[in-house]
Amino acid sequence: MGSESSNLKICFACATIYEGSGSQFLVCPNCGHKVSIEQYESILQDARDAMYFGWIYRLQYEHDLAEKGAINTHYYLAECEEIFNFIALAAVSGIVGNLAYDVIKKVIGSIADFVKQRGSQEENRKIFALIHDEEKMDKFLQYIDEYYTCFDDINEEVRNAILEEMIVDKVSSTLEQIIMAKNPDLEIDKIKEISPFSQEELFKGMIEVRRGEVRKDIERRKKLNGTAFQDFWSNMDERP
Repeated sequence: MGSESSNLKICFACATIYEGSGSQFLVCPNCGHKVSIEQYESILQDARDAMYFGWIYRLQYEHDLAEKGAINTHYYLAECEEIFNFIALAAVSGIVGNLAYDVIKKVIGSIADFVKQRGSQEENRKIFALIHDEEKMDKFLQYIDEYYTCFDDINEEVRNAILEEMIVDKVSSTLEQIIMAKNPDLEIDKIKEISPFSQEELFKGMIEVRRGEVRKDIERRKKLNGTAFQDFWSNMDERP
């Protein structure tokens, strides 16, 4: 999944947020920490998925179950701002990387400082509604944690609804990638308009294949360890 404000990057060493781009590497303008684009995106994508499926979709489906007694509606929920994904990354580095909570709070504090200085009024409102509400923040950390334990302890109907969304997300992006790779000049939206098959029918044709990919992803998350985060936030003292 992509994200808005994707030109914003966060330094994995000092938590400086900056506008960065590069074909192979990102270099922090504050502490000089260097990371390959491939590694950066791999780690941050995990945090984006944890935010999207572990927090946003879970809240929606738990709300539906509480209000209606059943989950009868599926959604295409909007992705969140990249700043929220940075907060999720801080949480993940504590959960998977076993980093001290005091360090995680310091990272979240530096993200909050950036939002105060550079964020829009709406970003300020949404970010601080989360991080200044102790009960909500505790719930957020719990939900991110339970994403990495693969929702083992949550309501079965909610878990199944989230897993279905994860499958559909993989199917949707894979369909477009396959079509565009073979036909780079095609306009994908026009193809959808003239196709004799609905998107739902196309999805169903690939669902079983992609179920296997989601199962592999779940197993991968269960096996994650802290090695990917061993140098995270090591330059926090170098912040201005």
